[in-house]
Amino acid sequence: MMKKNDRKKLYAKVGAVLEQNHVTFENAVNELPSTSKKLTDQEALLNKIAKALYDYQDFGLRLYDLYGLAKPIGDTTQIIDLTSVLPELNKNVLEGISEKAYTFAEWYERFGNADYPLKERKSFAEFSMKDKLEAIEMLNDLMVKAQKSVEYLDSLDHEKITPAYTWLIENKLDRIYPDLEDGNKRTLQGLRLWWWTTVSGKAIIEELLDGAKFQGTNSTEWIKIKKSLVIMHQLGKVTKEMADEIDKLKKFLDDGKGNIFKQRISDGDIPLHELDKIAEYFHQDFEDLQQMDVYWKNCSETEQKVIQLLQEKNSNKELSLSNYWVDLFKNSTYVHWIDLTEKKHPEVQKISTNEFSRIRDSFAMLIEEKRKIAAQYLIHQQTKKVESVQTTHARSMRELKHQVNKKRQVWPVRKLVNEFAGNGLVDTMPVWLASPEIVSSIFPIKEGLFDLVIFDEASQCTVESGIPAVYRAKQVIIAGDEKQLPPSNMFQSSFVNDDEEEEEYDTDDSISLLNLAKRRFPEKLLQWHYRSKYEELINYSNHAFYNGHVQIAPNVVPFKKPPAIKWIKTDGTWLNQSNEVEAIKVVEILREIMIKQPDKTVGIITFNAKQQTKIEDFIERRLNEDKEFNSVYNQMLTKELDERVFIKNIENVQGDERDIILFSIGYAKNEEGKVVNRFGTLNTKVGENRLNVAVSRAKEGIIVVSSIEPEELNVANTANMGPKLLKTYLKYVKAVSNAEVDQIKAVIREINENVNTHIQQKELHFDSPFEVRVYNQLRNL
Repeated sequence: MMKKNDRKKLYAKVGAVLEQNHVTFENAVNELPSTSKKLTDQEALLNKIAKALYDYQDFGLRLYDLYGLAKPIGDTTQIIDLTSVLPELNKNVLEGISEKAYTFAEWYERFGNADYPLKERKSFAEFSMKDKLEAIEMLNDLMVKAQKSVEYLDSLDHEKITPAYTWLIENKLDRIYPDLEDGNKRTLQGLRLWWWTTVSGKAIIEELLDGAKFQGTNSTEWIKIKKSLVIMHQLGKVTKEMADEIDKLKKFLDDGKGNIFKQRISDGDIPLHELDKIAEYFHQDFEDLQQMDVYWKNCSETEQKVIQLLQEKNSNKELSLSNYWVDLFKNSTYVHWIDLTEKKHPEVQKISTNEFSRIRDSFAMLIEEKRKIAAQYLIHQQTKKVESVQTTHARSMRELKHQVNKKRQVWPVRKLVNEFAGNGLVDTMPVWLASPEIVSSIFPIKEGLFDLVIFDEASQCTVESGIPAVYRAKQVIIAGDEKQLPPSNMFQSSFVNDDEEEEEYDTDDSISLLNLAKRRFPEKLLQWHYRSKYEELINYSNHAFYNGHVQIAPNVVPFKKPPAIKWIKTDGTWLNQSNEVEAIKVVEILREIMIKQPDKTVGIITFNAKQQTKIEDFIERRLNEDKEFNSVYNQMLTKELDERVFIKNIENVQGDERDIILFSIGYAKNEEGKVVNRFGTLNTKVGENRLNVAVSRAKEGIIVVSSIEPEELNVANTANMGPKLLKTYLKYVKAVSNAEVDQIKAVIREINENVNTHIQQKELHFDSPFEVRVYNQLRNL
């Protein structure tokens, strides 16, 4: 009910408005649209930048993410051009390609160096053990021939006599070779030798003598020449065979590599050492090379292109090749995506310039300017309205002024409001803050009396309390949270109507005005959370009650260091539904906060009324014993109501908020060493909403004082979700307090599984006993 003091303030306000009304701030009428347009333009630009930053692109990441993932330009020394494969790249394939590159790099680090003997080779992917043995046999044979060739060339010791030269004169050497063998006497041998040395082979002889005149087959030099001709013939044969076998070796080596070997053989540069190394590594690395080539063959075209691009870059000696490739590939991808997105949204590039700072500063200034001008505009509009009302309802306004200024026989508020609400009072005082009960009590039952009625905390408003205010509205906004406390039914009575002909309405099953409104009107979800300064303070509630849909305000710190949630374990005992040890500890913590952090507001929440009373008693006792605590506590009591310490149980904290919230869990082992699982209203239907309210009251920090570990709570057989969520909340608190990131994630997963299972179980519906039996049979499979 409205108190007399409230009436006095209301009447004084009405009187002041009527007597002191002057139309002011005429300029605000023109300034507001102008300032609003500037602000809208700035907001549109910032929204474009925000859209560019926070919209997920086709490749699956936001520009905001990319700026954090990509290396600074100053730290980037190499990049690969991914233009040809960019259309195939996205967030989902990035890790897969990175893994392929990482694995391939482990082989490439061994076999990819330019000086590795088998670097230039064909793919071994399709080869068998037979092929390996064939290659080794071929290489061994080549080695024998190569060794002979080197010996022949060393014996000749003539720069101009090369295998290529011997191939050129092969036919001439073949004709004379039989006559060169010692001990092989043939008919007309002397004549043939003379003819060959003086006519057909004369040029060869001159080559061997470096142009000197040949003295004939009877000269001493002929013995040496004859020996050289034999060696040349053998050299030609063996090197030609080598060249032919090199062609066969191209089955395993790159054609280019084989051609180089053939050229070197023809030039007399026999690749003896190289062939030896190839044979050694062929034998040693064949299986690994085959695995590498099979892996490459199984890579997609995109993966192969990426790996080829990575092969072109010099490795970083500080990292393994595998890590370097992955790092280079990912960073190159991020840079390409950044360029792509910035080209699509050029305005986002302002972020890195001084212009962006000016835009932000200008936007902030315009907000303040609009706020100021909007207030002036509202004052102007209202004073004009009052002026108009005093003209159109002159007699009523004079009577109203008389009634609110009377010192005796003052009208009750109900009478005054009913008398003048339709004759100018509502126009004179356009905004009223009142409970649904007060609205029903003082305002006339007139449809559309108010242009707009707004309900806050509508989950706690009963349908019967809210409907009268709804009737008085032309438009209505009903705001609330079904995951918070419903209306209390402690004093409600039930009524059973046995008259079957009585018309039935479907409002009876709506537990609140909010519940009824959701069934009747369009719904808008308010996703942003602004109360908590640190993400861990709201993270549990977000997942346990809102399926992770709550958006954290951009200025909220993800995870504070040290953590914003603290777990304090005590050795209390549960006796007479309270815990004295915990109560003492809570008072100690309260004292420390109030002395060391006097600017912080504090709230204390318990899980039953007796623990609340216990803490209040110990606060009183400590105040009597501790002068310093007494001083700061009494100083706190002089502050505004919402800045004072509160001590409340979980039933009645909705609507409160403080910088720091202290929880006294209370539950503990009893004198017999057992934890009695009695959770009070927490174990009632929608009892979990009480927990949601309690754990979301803190702005800066939560301190949980508990005498039990989460695992000591036996909640398996509890009928409702409240106790189960309390247990997971205690797990969450411990994990956050200890900064155990993996454990935090595990608890969040457990929460999601429990909540989803609970929802699915509630949604089960069967149309026949047969369906029930089928369901049970499937569950038992």
